[in-house]
Amino acid sequence: MCVEGASGEQCEGGDAKRYYFADAKEQLEGRYFAGYSDWRLPAKEELKTIIEKRCSYPAFNLQVFPGSPSAQMWTGSMADDYGTKVWIMYAVRGSVIKGNTAN
Repeated sequence: MCVEGASGEQCEGGDAKRYYFADAKEQLEGRYFAGYSDWRLPAKEELKTIIEKRCSYPAFNLQVFPGSPSAQMWTGSMADDYGTKVWIMYAVRGSVIKGNTAN
């Protein structure tokens, strides 16, 4: 499974895409892929399940997620009542942090 923009068996082709929060959500709306059209950003707790504590740079099992970048990844979980902060997975170490939806 490759991040958006990467391709190939080891996800070595292409470039990982970078999106603002609103754009990332919009990319998923109505998208039909692998027989499904109900794609969404993962919840914070869902994204935390793919973190490999023994790994870093990135904190993923690269046999399952080859070519994964050491980047920040959006969740669909809001981190405040005002809708300006969202939980982000910082893939370098696998920590989940608050981030601004405008970034």
